[in-house]
Amino acid sequence: MKYWIVSILFIFSSCATMAKKIKGVKSPRLESAHSVNAYLQRNAIDTTEVYVFKDLMAFATASQAKYLSFPNAYFFNADGFAVDYPRTTEHCNAQVNSFIADLRNFSSWPSDKNRLMKDFTAFLAPDFQPKQAANISVFITFTTYAGKLNHEKAFEWIALLETAKQNGVSVNYYLVSGDFMRNWNIPESLRKKWGIKN
Repeated sequence: MKYWIVSILFIFSSCATMAKKIKGVKSPRLESAHSVNAYLQRNAIDTTEVYVFKDLMAFATASQAKYLSFPNAYFFNADGFAVDYPRTTEHCNAQVNSFIADLRNFSSWPSDKNRLMKDFTAFLAPDFQPKQAANISVFITFTTYAGKLNHEKAFEWIALLETAKQNGVSVNYYLVSGDFMRNWNIPESLRKKWGIKN
């Protein structure tokens, strides 16, 4: 019985390791606003609207509020209420592409009045400054260590949102880095525990 459990754990850990290699996911490093912007610029991504979590407490609180999935996209309507992806048997960020294609029907999707954009943006630095008013606000999360996942998700969503804007959809989007920031002064014990490199 013990051998069977060890075999299963080995298979899962091997799959995770293989997935990391295939997708180019790296160990996280301490970053700064400058290094995050430099990463985006290397990938030809506009850095006009880039935010980070303001400190470790904000990061932890955002995690408890389920805002720490990377890469992901969080949608809010013109009233500042969160709008979930269409309810189907699968609830994952892979549905975002089809969701964006259907943004013209955004106002018909149900909103969650308990999840407010102002609560989410309170976690961010610098202080959030919205662009001009829009019917839809999208926050795209990413990390510098996510490898190809950023290209397959976050960067693809940016391209799709730009296309939607060109087609007359009233939408603004903002980038949110989920990287561990150097100015958070994370204790060394936690850095070791979480596998964060200097």
